[in-house]
Amino acid sequence: MCLNPRTLGPYARTLLGELVSKYIDENPELHDFGKVLMRDVRDRSHLALRDIVAGTARAPGLRDLSERVSQWSSDDRDAALRLGEQMIDQVLCSFFAMLGDHSEDITLTAFGKDVYEVSDGLGGELYGDEGWIHRFSEFPSRI
Repeated sequence: MCLNPRTLGPYARTLLGELVSKYIDENPELHDFGKVLMRDVRDRSHLALRDIVAGTARAPGLRDLSERVSQWSSDDRDAALRLGEQMIDQVLCSFFAMLGDHSEDITLTAFGKDVYEVSDGLGGELYGDEGWIHRFSEFPSRI
């Protein structure tokens, strides 16, 4: 489970925001990694999801699914889109949790730094006003 500051009270969000701002200044490599991850993984996944739901997916394995989904009602397509968005973020959180659980065996180096050494938990980097989704992604979180 990833920390989502939107579920915190206003005082906790203010304190968290102050800590995050200081943290960003001290760990630019971590946030460069976040920028690449949001644009090259999360945003590409959102674009692919939107193509599927709109009926415009071109990949041979997705054409049939895309055609079927495009015939659903607008409400059903929106629900599918929201479900897909949630799953994209859940996959990122699960990936980060796996890295944390296996940090003895698996390292992730970005821009010359071990990402887990400069973060206290990558899942927490995603959300909030200073989080990677808000700062770097073309698609805001609807959580």
